[in-house]
Amino acid sequence: MMAPIARIIHQTRSRVRLRVEEKRKDPEFFEQVRNQLDSVSGIMEFKINSITGCIVISHPEQSWPELEEQLGELGLFEIAHAQEPGIPETAESTAFGPLQYSLSRIDQTLSAGSAGKLDLRTLAYIGLMVFTIRQIMKGQVLGPALPMLWNALSLADRFPRSGMDGSD
Repeated sequence: MMAPIARIIHQTRSRVRLRVEEKRKDPEFFEQVRNQLDSVSGIMEFKINSITGCIVISHPEQSWPELEEQLGELGLFEIAHAQEPGIPETAESTAFGPLQYSLSRIDQTLSAGSAGKLDLRTLAYIGLMVFTIRQIMKGQVLGPALPMLWNALSLADRFPRSGMDGSD
């Protein structure tokens, strides 16, 4: 039987977050991981969440390559350096990649839930217009109202509309 894949979700010099997707909600597996990690030198502390399938390991006094080798010797899982499934390559290549990916998913959900009549851009436009009107009613025309109106109007033309005008 092959060892499950542990994907690196986030990593710094002294900390790594791994996700073992196929073992989510498997407390026996993660109890075994917990018992094995207790014996690994170089690990300062670790946290395990069997519901999400995540393992967070702090290793401030040991380099990742050394720790990775030790973890590999345990045979609990194989460490993958590729991105998580479902996240496009381009999303992880920028600092805002995870945010872009999440916003894209929200946009898709809104569009699907409204039969293509509502998307995130339209929702942002409506929100900005509501705040603009609210600021105007409070007498804050030159302060927040004009910049919000400007942003709302520029948002309306910034992105191509899909499915809203019947062209798709």
